[in-house]
Formats: sequence, structure tokens, C-alpha cells
Amino acid sequence: MKRSQLLLLLIPVLISCVKELDFNNLDDLEYRGQWVLPIINADLTLGDVVAGDSTFTADPDGGIRIIFEEDSIFGASIAELVAIPDQEKQEIPFVAGSPPVILEFELGTLGSGEQLKKIELSKGLLKWTLDNPVANPVQYELAILNATLNGDTAKFILSANTMGIDTGSIDISGLDFDLTQGSLGYNNLKYRTQILNDGGAPVGTSYKSTVQLVNIVLDEANGYFGDRSVNLPSLTQNTNISGFENILNGLKIENPTIALKIVGNVGLPFEVETDMDGINKKGNILPLVISPINYNSPVNQGDWDTSRLTINRGNSNIVDFISNVPDKIAFAGKLHLNPNGNTGTDNFITQDGEMYVGVKIDIPLEIKTKDLIVEQLIPEFDLDFDEEQTNAIEKLKMHFKVTNGFPFDANLRLEFMDIVDDGVGNITAIVTDSVNVDLLTSAVVDASGRVLTPTVSRSEIVFDQTNIQNLLEADRLNIRVTFNSYNNGNDLVKLYTNDFINVIAGIDVKLKVKL
Repeated sequence: MKRSQLLLLLIPVLISCVKELDFNNLDDLEYRGQWVLPIINADLTLGDVVAGDSTFTADPDGGIRIIFEEDSIFGASIAELVAIPDQEKQEIPFVAGSPPVILEFELGTLGSGEQLKKIELSKGLLKWTLDNPVANPVQYELAILNATLNGDTAKFILSANTMGIDTGSIDISGLDFDLTQGSLGYNNLKYRTQILNDGGAPVGTSYKSTVQLVNIVLDEANGYFGDRSVNLPSLTQNTNISGFENILNGLKIENPTIALKIVGNVGLPFEVETDMDGINKKGNILPLVISPINYNSPVNQGDWDTSRLTINRGNSNIVDFISNVPDKIAFAGKLHLNPNGNTGTDNFITQDGEMYVGVKIDIPLEIKTKDLIVEQLIPEFDLDFDEEQTNAIEKLKMHFKVTNGFPFDANLRLEFMDIVDDGVGNITAIVTDSVNVDLLTSAVVDASGRVLTPTVSRSEIVFDQTNIQNLLEADRLNIRVTFNSYNNGNDLVKLYTNDFINVIAGIDVKLKVKL
């Protein structure tokens, strides 16, 4: 008999039974049903992550690494590497009727053993005073015999118009000094003075005068620049290592490197001592302990030199430094000029001379990790269920089927939290309940740590009535995933762009609804 015919036969029977039903007990009637719904079918490969984040890069074989590079974290100018302070005032005597007088002085330096042979000024002033003892104007010439301006010996006319002390200053920008003419062979200033107009003073009349070189800025310099230290400016640089923002502990990058390079056309060997502090998002600071890097300098003017220092696990604490997951790196340091002293080879520098220090942080994702924790807190969690809807759910299960092409095990823990206010301004979050599931089983890796065979695992989270009630009443939800690399964190694994994961998840809900 067809189903439709059977239904037609049953209808009269059912109608005849209606008068026997007792609707007074309707509240005791319940519907208990079970629904199974697919909710997730997702695929992810690390190639997708690399393509969407400029912090990551892929090697030709697909190996993934994090690169942070900055060509110039700090540098130094000619004024910082070699400088001439304001000179002491030099007494220049004049006597009426006397022949020209030649005087020699030693150039004042910073006191670090500088032995300058040639300098060219881009800026500078010659300040002078002249005490005129007579009523008529006087005039004399000051020549700097070992300095030239436009190829001629530097000569300056100093005048005092009336009796008393007159002062002035002369721009000496562009003067080119040969400081080797004295007995020392360096740091020599050689002056010649002669009276041009004595104002009619008697023979033997003395005129007091001083000269002083100030505000000197060098355009070029040659010689020995001394053995001293120069502080470098400090700065803080963001690393943008966004891929590890939520990592709390357990990460061990096995082979990170930091390459420092010094590039310059400055003929001045020096040693760079760098202070690098890694600062993570929680404010934890960890210094990087490294050896100084030596810049040997080019031999010939116009040439460039690049000196490098590679920092690795063998010569530093870089593994711990990177494991601190620095969100920022604070740089500072100093230059130690001529660390080997005066070797007999002259230093040189020009106004267009450059020196800068660059850094490259290279983190290949070769990882050995045990109990690495990734957390995500949902601070304002509210499913917005009313009491009647809450009571309607009798049991809930989440089913997972995971095809894992990553070399990690993963355990998932959901923590339900309530906010408690003690009434005096102290607010705390208390975990009221939690559920756990072993979510992933690591893929099998080969001897080099690369995934060889993915694994398939099935798991489920069961929420009983108490779990459901605590979940729906929670103010916050904390998602905590604990990772271990292959072989319980004892083996080194490598991440590649073709590593993948497929997650299929469903929800199994048992309802209890009053009719």
C-alpha cells in the first residue's frame, strides 16, 4: 500500500482519539531532538601566511624565514670623528720700526694625541684685538704662512682707527692648512706679522694684539686623529615581527643571526661597540651580548670599505634574545677611534665622507619548541542567550577532523572567566570552568625536520549542562593553545610554504524544549 493511502486511512482514527487527550498536562510535554551541523571546513598553508605578511620571506626551497633589515641604524659625520676646538688667544707683539716677525704656535686639539697634518676649513673665524697706544690710526698685516686661500698665502689686514682697544673678526672659510712645516711635523701654525702704518709713533712703540681661531668646521682633514671614543646617537627601531605577537613562552629559534655591517669612505679605523636591547610587547628587556665590530677603513681617499660581523649562537646570546620576541630594538653605542694607536698610516676624512652601521636580523623558522603557548583573550564575551534559550540546550559536542601537515602537536584549552568587582576598585578575572581537547597530532618529519607525512586525527569537546551554563554566563573567554614540535619538542623542525592544515569541524546539539 502506498504511504499516502496509509495516511488517509489513519486520519479518521486519529480524529476519533482527540477527545481522549488531556491538555491540562501540556507543560509536562517536552521535545528532545538532536541536530548535527557542519560549521568549519577550512584549509591553510604557510604559503598563504607568507604572501600576506611582508615580514616573512621564502627561500628557493620553500623554507620560511623572518627578515628585518635596516641599512642605517646610525652613522657619524666628519664633525664627530675629527674636530678642532676653539683655540687659545695668541699674543701677537708689534713694535714700531721693527722688521716682520715670524711666530709659531701649536694647534690646540681635543687632547687625544691628535697629530694633524693637513686641514681644510669649511667654516671658521679669526677673532682679533688691537691696542692702539697713539691717537692716529694704525694698521698691520697678519699672514698665516702655512695656510692658503685660493692658492695664495692667507693674509689679513688688521686696523685700529683710534686710541684704545679695537676688535674684529674675519671669515676664514676655505683656508687650506699645511700643518707639517714646524719642527714636530704636525699641528703647526706659522704666523708672520708686520706693521703697515704705525700712525706716526716713535720707533720702539709697542702695540699689543691677540688673534684666535674659533668656530672651526672641517671640510677635509689628514693625519692621526687620536685615540678616543665617540658616543653614537641612540634610537629605537620597530622590528614588525608580527608573526609572533601572541607567543608567551616556549619558542626556541635554533639558528637566528644578526649581521652588522659598517660601510664608509672614511680613512679612519675604529671599533664599534653596540648596545642592543630587545623589548617585547610586555616590556621585558633583554640585552644582546656581542663582541665589538672593527672597521678597517679604505687605504686610498675615494675608496669605500665594508666591514661585517655576524652574530650567531656561537658568539652571543642571540637565541635567548630572539626568544624574547623583541617588538622593538633599542640601539646605542660608541666608536673607539684608532683602537691600535698610531700605526704610521695617516687617517683621512672629507666633508662628503660617510659612515653608517646597518643591521639585518635573519630568523629561519627552524624551531625546537616544548610547551609553546599561544593565547588569545576575548575581553568582552557575550553570547546574548536568555534563560529560556540556555535551558533548551541539554548537551553540546564539537567534533574535529584535522589533517595536519605541520610538525606540531597542539592542545586546545577554552577558559570561561567571570569579572569580579570587590566594590573598592579592584577588578579580577576568575576562571570558572574550562574544557580541553587534543586538537592536533604532529605530522611525521624526515631527518632534516621537514614534514614527510601529514597525520589525520579526530577529537571532540563535550560541553555538559554545567559547561554550557558557565560558557553562557562568562564575561571573558581565553583561548589557549599549547604547541610541541615533533617528538614532544625534542626534534628540530623546519617550516616550509607547503606546510598545511585542513580542519573540518561540526557541532552536535541535543535540545530539550517544552511544548
